[in-house]
Amino acid sequence: MSKRVVLKTLKKQFDDVREIYEKSYSKEELENIISEFKDLNLFKYNKTPSEAYYFNLKLYLIKDKVNSFNRFSKQIEDSLDESKRSIDEIKRERINFEPKFKAINVPEELRISREFYSKIKDISIDGDLKEIEVSSLYQLKEKLKEETSKLRKKFYDANDRRKSLKGLIKREDNLLKEINEQKKLLEIIDHIFDTEFLKSDKDNFKKRLTEIISYYEGNTETLIKNINEFDDLSSRLGKNLSSLKNAWAEYIKKQKGFLNDHKKVLECVDVDDEKRRSLSNILNEFKNKLDENIENQRVSAKELEDLRANIKKEFEDRLKPYLDQDELNLLKTINSIRGKGIIDYEMIKEKASENNINFEKAHKGLINKGYIKLGFYFPK
Repeated sequence: MSKRVVLKTLKKQFDDVREIYEKSYSKEELENIISEFKDLNLFKYNKTPSEAYYFNLKLYLIKDKVNSFNRFSKQIEDSLDESKRSIDEIKRERINFEPKFKAINVPEELRISREFYSKIKDISIDGDLKEIEVSSLYQLKEKLKEETSKLRKKFYDANDRRKSLKGLIKREDNLLKEINEQKKLLEIIDHIFDTEFLKSDKDNFKKRLTEIISYYEGNTETLIKNINEFDDLSSRLGKNLSSLKNAWAEYIKKQKGFLNDHKKVLECVDVDDEKRRSLSNILNEFKNKLDENIENQRVSAKELEDLRANIKKEFEDRLKPYLDQDELNLLKTINSIRGKGIIDYEMIKEKASENNINFEKAHKGLINKGYIKLGFYFPK
């Protein structure tokens, strides 16, 4: 029954109690009422105080109506108890929700997170106030269950938005940190990637970074609806950084190869101590200017190339009494690919040709001076 019907029924029962209390019964009325009783033992003296009526028919009638009123009230209470618990639980959750939501801090620089926050900050999680029209207690119970379910869904949706906002803030914050780190890195490689060998790597890094920033700045709604796209952007940034670091690692490997080739030459050639110290010093100076971590690299690639050229010249000048230029270059070529024992003759010959070395002359000279034996076997 509807709220009006429930209240009307309760009022009628209460009025019935008051009517009996206020009414003066005639003898005939009392006899008619008594004639309808099947069990007059209700009025005996052996009853407990709470059950006894002391031959007072009016007291019995009042208690009977009061019991009916209480049973009906209890029926209503029991029927609505589950809905009441649900409503109380939602109220508690709502009280806990609001301070948590208001406590979320969205930094000014997180443009997309602030846009999402502005969309959800005023979302209401209150129910719609309206009178429920039903025709029975069962319908009232079911209708309340339906309304509390709607209210709970509204609350869960708001809570999901709160969680989405927190996830969005975390992802956007991480993305911006990665972008800013790569912007700083771009300033570094603008300085150190200044040779043709590294220029394309720098240009590709800059191009990919610009594309990622452009997508981030131009797709606000898409990123709000699908925050997993932040992970995709972070992944692309990671690959961009890895590509650049791989290029730098390859460059460093090449420089270390250059160092090792010259160190091996110095080990092979019997030069006086002063020249050995001088050549070792310029090799160490070159080594100290290399850093595998791009962020820590201070010397540009062009400066390194100038140092390489100086090292080559110093080696040629100081080892001239021992090796001519072709012999020196062939020895470096052999050292760059040798392990132990026999070295592939045709491979060395091909490498010599690529480096414009007079192979036959240099080959014969190294054999005559005892640096190699026929078949490129190293005597020491």
